[in-house]
Amino acid sequence: DTSSWQLVVGANVLWTDILDSSGCANSGSALIPSASDDGGQVAAIGPCVTLQGESTLYASVQHRGYGEFFLRLLFYSAADCSAGSLDTPIAGELQNPDAWDLLTMVTPVPPEAHAVYFLLAAGDSLPHGLSVDDAMLTEQFPIFLDGFDGNGGGETSPCRWGS
Repeated sequence: DTSSWQLVVGANVLWTDILDSSGCANSGSALIPSASDDGGQVAAIGPCVTLQGESTLYASVQHRGYGEFFLRLLFYSAADCSAGSLDTPIAGELQNPDAWDLLTMVTPVPPEAHAVYFLLAAGDSLPHGLSVDDAMLTEQFPIFLDGFDGNGGGETSPCRWGS
């Protein structure tokens, strides 16, 4: 769900029944509508994650919307993300409002980093919403992309969610 995500810019963060990136009717995705007074800017930040000595992080997220989309990792020297702002690697790409795209990032962890925030942001000249799904932050690149909740892995019975 979206309860642990904080809104940075936009109207709110909603869990919706909009079809998710794998097309599962009962799974859903997060929607961040932009507020009319901030144009098309939207951003949400995930919970602070305490690091356990990882040397590299893999981040990915499915997204769909208008304008340009950004995935950013905000490293901190404090274990609760309260102080010591460090590197902020960023990856970005243009969005498609009619199709889900996967944006990934593999980045080294600064040696003095003890925590990280996962930031998702998008910008456009008009007030549009941003849909996101399958946000992942992990130490290793996923080995098995088996289409857990959809048919992206070639399953014959996709969508494991109940009706």
